[in-house]
Amino acid sequence: MSTHSIKYNMFEGKHIHFSPIDNKPLCSYSKKICKQRRLNGYAFCIRREVPEAPEYMHILEDGSAPFKQCSFVAKFKKCTNPIPSHEERGYETHPAYLYYSVSK
Repeated sequence: MSTHSIKYNMFEGKHIHFSPIDNKPLCSYSKKICKQRRLNGYAFCIRREVPEAPEYMHILEDGSAPFKQCSFVAKFKKCTNPIPSHEERGYETHPAYLYYSVSK
């Protein structure tokens, strides 16, 4: 029997691999190997591969994950962060956008 057993059924991507340090499973994103830690209970991390390409948000590869892409738009660009599905973002200004505009 393998020492790497997944204890519950979940959607897995194509790259199932484990940390060389503590032997815990890492993000199984299908497009390439990702060395980020998984979100608890999911096979993917919250990372996005390319900021301009929301389809590459790792957790969104799992259709059953309770996340969706944030719908905030600034300067004709849609926010690329995954947010909890139950959240409705109806902001006129995005919290991250406010941070960056103040910190410049």
